[in-house]
Amino acid sequence: MTSPSPVTVFFMDTDQCWLLTGVDNQSRHPLSLGLDTLAPPLATPYQLELAIEAAEAQLMPLAATLPAQSLLVLTGPGAECLAALTHSASINLDWVELHFGELALAAERQHPRFDGATRAALLLVRELMHHLGFDSAQLPVSHG
Repeated sequence: MTSPSPVTVFFMDTDQCWLLTGVDNQSRHPLSLGLDTLAPPLATPYQLELAIEAAEAQLMPLAATLPAQSLLVLTGPGAECLAALTHSASINLDWVELHFGELALAAERQHPRFDGATRAALLLVRELMHHLGFDSAQLPVSHG
């Protein structure tokens, strides 16, 4: 009998995010970042860079806590924003990079491409996938 693959859950809420790891996700790693508290509106390249730095500072140290070959599951309001963009049960790093590229171009033009929560969710998931080594993530099933 094979053991199930480890799962890492990333919960994105408005005021705070949590990374849940370990057997039955008993290790909870709070981040003092949320969809509304990440940074200013991420509408300029400078604001975007500040938000990237803030996310990296909190996510990078968590790499050592992750089990090998862990499945990433996104949940919470931020995951719902991403699910509404893709209409799929999963995303991959290429999809995240494509949409983050649109976000960055919109910031250069100072013309918001996505609402604030979606911008923050894209940034958080991009940094998490990059720095913690995930190629894909599961999203909540849409009920709409």
